[in-house]
Amino acid sequence: MAEPVAKIDAKGKVKKIQVVSFLVNEMNYAIDIDRIHEIIYFKKATPLPQAPSFIEGVLDLRGTVVPIIDLKKKMGMTSDITTPSSHILIVKLHNNILGVIVDEVKEVLHLDMNQVQAPQKIHKGSGSRYLTGVCKVGERLVFLLDLDALLTGDEQASLGEM
Repeated sequence: MAEPVAKIDAKGKVKKIQVVSFLVNEMNYAIDIDRIHEIIYFKKATPLPQAPSFIEGVLDLRGTVVPIIDLKKKMGMTSDITTPSSHILIVKLHNNILGVIVDEVKEVLHLDMNQVQAPQKIHKGSGSRYLTGVCKVGERLVFLLDLDALLTGDEQASLGEM
């Protein structure tokens, strides 16, 4: 499981990470800001025949064909209609660029690594394999998404072929 990229203070201690937070089915998630290439408004993707159910299709992003995944479907959540606040996070996944549909982009957060807990301490189900940590921000919990665990090796290879 990948660890979030952390900022290190002058004494060599991990201090803070910077993440972009977003909503998926009213739950707060975040991705390390260094993994985000850009954020675009939701656009309907061109469907691909015989693609896995979580692949919505592909988009042409200034001449680059980008596969788009529905994060809800991939994580086994109910996937409903997109809203005007829906966005696509264009993220770096190994040597590929991938689009991830989210319900709403919230804000950039600076998280103290001392407050981030391992996801297994909170939730031991299969969904925790997609997380690197959990942190309380104000009155809400923010789940740190592990992009590297989101797709299997075979899924990554097939996306690389698109």
